[in-house]
Order: sequence, then C-alpha cells, then structure tokens
Amino acid sequence: MKGGEKEEMIVTDKLEQVIGTDDEGALSDYFKSTFEQDLFINEYDLAGEWKKNGYLFAKWSYLAAYAEKEMARAELKMKEVKALVHLDVRQDPESYGWKSARGGAPTDDFVRAVVRTDEKFQKAQMEYQEAVKKHQIISSAKDSMSFQRKSALEGLTRLAIFKLLNSNPQEDISRVLDRVI
Repeated sequence: MKGGEKEEMIVTDKLEQVIGTDDEGALSDYFKSTFEQDLFINEYDLAGEWKKNGYLFAKWSYLAAYAEKEMARAELKMKEVKALVHLDVRQDPESYGWKSARGGAPTDDFVRAVVRTDEKFQKAQMEYQEAVKKHQIISSAKDSMSFQRKSALEGLTRLAIFKLLNSNPQEDISRVLDRVI
C-alpha cells in the first residue's frame, strides 16, 4: 500500500467515525480544524497545492455522499416510525386515550397529534434533522473546496507568474517559464 493510500484510509476511517457521532462538539471541532487545514494554501508550493486540490475535492465529495446516505437513512427511519405509530393508533386508539361516544374510529387530527407527540417519532425526527444539518455543512465544505480553494489557487498562480515575469524585465520570457515549469 502506498503512503497516500494509507493516509486516505486513515482519513476515511476518522471521518466515518466522526460523522457517525452524536457529539456535536466533537463533530464541529473536527470539521472546523480539518476544513481550515484543507483550505490552507502554501503559496510557496503552488505545484504541490494544485496536486493536492483534486484529492481534497474527492475527500469532501466522499464525505458529502456519506452524509447524504446518512440523511436518507434517518429520513427512512423517521417515516417508518411514523407509519408504525400511525398504524398502532388506528388499531388500538383507546390505549392512546381515544374515547368515542359512538365507538367510531379516531379522527385524522387525533392520529396526527399522537404521532407528533410520540417519543420514538420525536427522537427519529431529531436524528433526521441532525443528519440534514451534517449534510448541509459537509456539502458547503465540498463546494468551498471546489470553487473557493480553486479560485484562490488560480489567483495565486497568476500572481506568482506575474511576479516572475516582472522580477527581471530584461530576461527572456522563455527562460522565466523554463524556471517555472
């Protein structure tokens, strides 16, 4: 296994561990420090930064896909819990406090109210909201890697070439470019 592959596996394992956590502080601390490190550009090694840029975009794309999968899983779980509670209320409304003078079926409003206040449903709903939040944060970071970091690299590269070309106006452009390339 090459060094880059080993590093990628370590990063992937750590990211999966952190994404799966419910500790919001650990999650935000990790993403903040990782995101800041990944956005940093060493202007004295632009060639290395250009090489690293594709890997960083792939890393954050993977994270966004993983977070999207977690969000879909949480949404499915929430809908499943909602359906089970709904079914249970329809089958045994009396155990949820339904009293009908005529023995009729519970109203839709009653069923919705029971579902909304059900502890399991509320927990599943909170998990879904957290998954949506993680997905939005990671997707924003991915977009930053794609657009902001790339734009910064382009600007710094233009600036470096401009400085080289203007460092010695008498020097032939082909010799300057040979030094750069």
